[in-house]
Amino acid sequence: MDDEGYVFVVGRTKDHVKKMGQSLSPALPETILRQQPGVEGAVVVGIPQEDYGEVPVAVIKPSDQNHLLDREQLSTAVANRLGEYYTLAHIFKLEDLHLDNWPLNLTGKVIKVVLRERVVAAIESSA
Repeated sequence: MDDEGYVFVVGRTKDHVKKMGQSLSPALPETILRQQPGVEGAVVVGIPQEDYGEVPVAVIKPSDQNHLLDREQLSTAVANRLGEYYTLAHIFKLEDLHLDNWPLNLTGKVIKVVLRERVVAAIESSA
């Protein structure tokens, strides 16, 4: 709320991925990823990409640190079920982003802004 009493909604307003003018729901690929062996949790965020506006990127939490996750297989599982439009540009594990667990707000929801910032930083540092 500002000094004049106006209330502004902030936070979870940008959960959808805006790819080429279309709004993609992150819940669909997240559900498919969680169904894959070795995946305990998954969050999908949109990151800026010049040609498409945004592209979907997944962050996953492995169910077992010793389980070898095939990122290509995970990406293919999503594309096979949802179509090529939902192809994941990248898949990161939480540890790739220097996180031990999901960043959560006070109500226990994942703070996607934090994940998005970490993903962008990881991509920029690898370029």
